[in-house]
Amino acid sequence: MAQLLQKIIRKLQDILFKLRHQASKKIIVQTQINGYEILVFDNEDVGRQISLRRFETAETKYMLKMINSDAICIDIGANVGYFTLLMAQLASSGSVHAFEPIPLNATLLKASSQLNGFTNIHINQCAVGDTVGELPFSLSSDSAYSSIKDTGRKPLFDTFNVLVTTIDEYLALKCIDRVDIIKADVEGAEGLVISGASKLLSDKNRRPSMVLLELYDKNLQIFGESVNLVVTKMLNFKYKPFVINNDGNLLQYNDELKDSYYNILFIPFE
Repeated sequence: MAQLLQKIIRKLQDILFKLRHQASKKIIVQTQINGYEILVFDNEDVGRQISLRRFETAETKYMLKMINSDAICIDIGANVGYFTLLMAQLASSGSVHAFEPIPLNATLLKASSQLNGFTNIHINQCAVGDTVGELPFSLSSDSAYSSIKDTGRKPLFDTFNVLVTTIDEYLALKCIDRVDIIKADVEGAEGLVISGASKLLSDKNRRPSMVLLELYDKNLQIFGESVNLVVTKMLNFKYKPFVINNDGNLLQYNDELKDSYYNILFIPFE
């Protein structure tokens, strides 16, 4: 009976969200999760999932266990900052370098950072890829589905140019000598991000102990990539793939899990 009631409640929540999502203007709300405050778009998928405490729960459990207080973290495709803020809270004496090219999202992230009094967050309003310069960017009607190429998963709302950098270039510019955690969710451009971090990932003294990538074939195909190709790239850098189950524990990744888990965690094996 309890499970049935929970399903009914979720269905009603989804219906209400769809009704709100029809609004032409962004609906911004403040909510608390993981012990911090965050501003989200209540009529976008990510914001709704955060408000309902459904967003990336397994990945959150794992990070709560694994991120040390002095960690150097990178959040690529930060959106409104769920993982940026989580990392900043956990790495209280470390730092978080967030990359978000959409101006409104970056502004919300900055405001949320100030709400919580976090001083260890560095927000970069730019994209990350395998080159340095400027690229056209496709803004979807729901900003979480935006990318440097239109994936077609949501209606295209606008296109504009954004600055783009690579992880290797950024680390050199900021004189950052190590990275502990990388999370990248860039709607298909994850392969480009990895290519632009080749120096870091090849250096056993500097490379991260954890790389979390969202890998979805329908997005990756727009970039001439696939889940298997990106996994192979990471294996070449001596990183082994895992997924995180609902309890926050690791399972060895295999092809059978590809359609069930979109976030793949890579851990160095040499």
